[in-house]
Amino acid sequence: MTITSELRDDGIRVVTMEHPPVNALTVQGWFDVAAALDEASADMDTKVVILRAEGRGFNAGVDIKEMQHATYAEMYAGDRFADWDRFVAVRKPIIAAVAGYALGGGCELAMMCDIMICGEKARFGQPEILLGTIPGAG
Repeated sequence: MTITSELRDDGIRVVTMEHPPVNALTVQGWFDVAAALDEASADMDTKVVILRAEGRGFNAGVDIKEMQHATYAEMYAGDRFADWDRFVAVRKPIIAAVAGYALGGGCELAMMCDIMICGEKARFGQPEILLGTIPGAG
């Protein structure tokens, strides 16, 4: 997953997620999003953050391929969601620009933003319930 962060002249910082084909959220990708938000929070020139995605959807959630072979104990000990608290520490408004699908962790990521601006084709869901798991970050 590639994360870019660009500060425009008007004080709007645009953080873009890209992981073709569906923008699945990798563990490193989440750390990179959190780092971009930390940077935005500390930057006096940033007035607002827009979190968006490039490609077919906002975010399809956690990259299942990364954890398909992990045991329950490994997932529990890994505490993959510990850094989600960094989101609430951001002192700038965060706007989720949602176009297409926001599923699972991607849906939760959008819900953690202060405001959502959604395209007509925006769709939200928690498909992990079909795998017998509870939405991870709540």
